[in-house]
Amino acid sequence: MYTFLKTHPYPAVPTTIVRVKGSDYEMGRSHAEQTKAYLPNGMPKFYCDFWRRMIGQKPEGWLESTAFRAISKLIDPVLVRKLQTRVPDNILDRIRGVADVSGQRFEDLMLSLVLPDLLPILEVYASRLKLSAIIDVIEPPRFGCSSFVQSGEKFFYGRNLDFPGVAYWDRYPVIQVMEPVRGLRYLGFTTAGAPMAGITGINEAQVSVALHQHYCSAVNLRGTLPFLIAEEILGKARNLDTAIEILKGARVASSWAFILTDGKTRDAAVVEITPRTLGIRRLSSEDPVLTHSNFYQTEACKVSEFATTSRMNWDNYFRKERLETLVRSYQGKMDPSAGVKCLSDHFDPYWDEEKIVNRTVAQVYNIQSVLLDPVDMKAYFAEGDAPIQIRDYYEYDLGELFAGRGGRTGALLPGYRFAEEKKQASKVAYILSFIAAFDGKLDEAVKWLDEVLRAEFVPEAALVAGVIRLKQAEYEAGRQLLEKAKLFIEEKAAAKKLAVFPPEYFEIVIFLARANDLLGRREEALTLYRQMAERKDLEDANIRNLATKAGPYRAKHLSRILMPYSSYIPFE
Repeated sequence: MYTFLKTHPYPAVPTTIVRVKGSDYEMGRSHAEQTKAYLPNGMPKFYCDFWRRMIGQKPEGWLESTAFRAISKLIDPVLVRKLQTRVPDNILDRIRGVADVSGQRFEDLMLSLVLPDLLPILEVYASRLKLSAIIDVIEPPRFGCSSFVQSGEKFFYGRNLDFPGVAYWDRYPVIQVMEPVRGLRYLGFTTAGAPMAGITGINEAQVSVALHQHYCSAVNLRGTLPFLIAEEILGKARNLDTAIEILKGARVASSWAFILTDGKTRDAAVVEITPRTLGIRRLSSEDPVLTHSNFYQTEACKVSEFATTSRMNWDNYFRKERLETLVRSYQGKMDPSAGVKCLSDHFDPYWDEEKIVNRTVAQVYNIQSVLLDPVDMKAYFAEGDAPIQIRDYYEYDLGELFAGRGGRTGALLPGYRFAEEKKQASKVAYILSFIAAFDGKLDEAVKWLDEVLRAEFVPEAALVAGVIRLKQAEYEAGRQLLEKAKLFIEEKAAAKKLAVFPPEYFEIVIFLARANDLLGRREEALTLYRQMAERKDLEDANIRNLATKAGPYRAKHLSRILMPYSSYIPFE
């Protein structure tokens, strides 16, 4: 029995139903009054601590790059102020309402509001300045969501929200019912400290909206924050066409997709948008399924898209394709139980097996998972300790919520369950290691990674553990983990007759070479670099460049490694 976890170190609280009405200031105050107990450790704290780490303020941690701190201190105030000028007065009032009750600084709350746009914009400007040594380091974690719409015997919209705030956002879940002075009533699936409904929401006219972040080189500092556009849709749109028209008239600062459904007409659309253009995919009678992850699929938008790593490309593509395969397999006969299983799926199509991480629909970053029935106005909301995807989905009657009643029906549906108990335990341990690392607790992160590797050998976990060991100056221990991960993938790929190796293999090899450098084994390191640079199946240009030009790797370089858990961050 895998009973290493007696108590969860980040226990989740039950979902709070928050009801707010009146002016935006009144709604902000009301949100804070109803969630005040959770605000000190919630999502605004995560955002602010994250940014302070990024620019080398407090707490100590991730980046020690003098060059990055210098550019951040120059750009940060300019970009923050510019983005905040695009926040309308009513939303400023809402944030003031939260600040006045919670005691949190208005400036910190505003920073958390603009960071989803600020980070990718900062990255784009750095790349335009050709600061390649910086961009390899500062590439920030971003949203990594997945969605599906299925119109069959029942009409469903399923949505995963993925962002590194694991054990912050999902620890304090909120369903917020909003009754503004003007416009439609609407509700949002949100968290304590985020008094918005625009990331994932639905209104009383049965129109829903959710956001996916994308990766595009265009920016527009005159653009509007995406969840404010989504709130406009929720407050005004009585049908899908009105929602689309609002998006056609909107300007975004960075790049997004808006997933829209209309329960009255059983219709849906994915609107992909950049600061320069817009593309639309509609549900149709010929094709009653839409799926989406974090890559553009319309011709109008895909031409300006970029990816930061090959593993990010594989991850986005495989989970979109896996989700679509699962949804189509029900041939229009999906029920809610099947829908939540699709959202919480942990199957890697490359290896053709269950995996706790990598190329799976349910990601490491998952902080929210919800299945909507916009016709019958029901929601199935994942709740519990991180990772929430392997817990339970609780049914809510949205009509009851809009009527002022509790909404929770008492019914629940199980999320994904691994075939083996050890994999279930391994998944939990990996998520706990990720949370600890993001909080700067590397010793604790290694402890949880050791539990993963005791339960089963996962090469991605060995990669992360190996890198952390290197950062802790345990060079031989790190090298041994990386060597084992390399051989594991080689032997497994040979057994399955796979000629193309997955991206994580090359990340493992480059750090194995670096471990040899750190141990003074320069010739062994050079052999690995040369072998990797010559591989035709190495798709990652950044890694090929590092392998081709690799000078001796030194201990000081280890401080530049931000987050080896991520498939979205270049491995500098």
